[in-house]
Amino acid sequence: MLAGNIDSYLQDRSLPRADSPRFQETLHLHGLQTEDHLRIQPQIEAKIDKGFFVSGDGVWTCYRRNYFTVICSYLLQPSGSFGQLYFYNRGDDVGTPTRKAVKALSMCIRAEVAEVDGTGKSIELIQHSPKRDRGSVVSIIPVPMWPTTETTEHANKRWSLLLQDVRDPWIHGFDRIQFKQATANNGKRRAKQHYFTIVIELLCDIRENAESNPVWITVAQRRSEPVVVRGRSPSHYAKE
Repeated sequence: MLAGNIDSYLQDRSLPRADSPRFQETLHLHGLQTEDHLRIQPQIEAKIDKGFFVSGDGVWTCYRRNYFTVICSYLLQPSGSFGQLYFYNRGDDVGTPTRKAVKALSMCIRAEVAEVDGTGKSIELIQHSPKRDRGSVVSIIPVPMWPTTETTEHANKRWSLLLQDVRDPWIHGFDRIQFKQATANNGKRRAKQHYFTIVIELLCDIRENAESNPVWITVAQRRSEPVVVRGRSPSHYAKE
């Protein structure tokens, strides 16, 4: 488990420091609040490391077979808040919202076709295990995580999350990630270039006590700026 922010995480792992695709501001999809109805605003921190470069036309680009890493963490603000955390639908802001106790918090990543309204077609990401043998691809699943705080080592004592393990991390790196397909119309002058966006999500588990499996609901997310994923080398597109 590593404390601190994402930059320090990169330094600890001795990864090369480089610029990477930026992320938009955190978008809040649903609400979180404390026992006494204090509203909690999650803030997602994310950084893409390795795999991407800026193409000649100034667009962040990678090859489909390239590995990249997404490192993420999140804050719960105001920072001095504590206790049991509750989920409610944003549409229930008027009147008394129907609340559900949050049992755990996690983060996950996904990708989609970049659209202005943020409702693009889902694009599959795949993750490789450290073993490079056949069948080493694993599913990307939510990773339970504690929020970072000014005193990170005490985060698991400030929030009453019944099913959160004290050993869960505060920062996580989704390593060896690949896009399963390339963007459409790469290098074609007579067709519209398509782009993908990487989405980082914060989820909460609102299962009832009798349920054995998590019920993950996305409460906040951040999207990367549009990126191009090439399936072939630039020389292929130059010939077209």
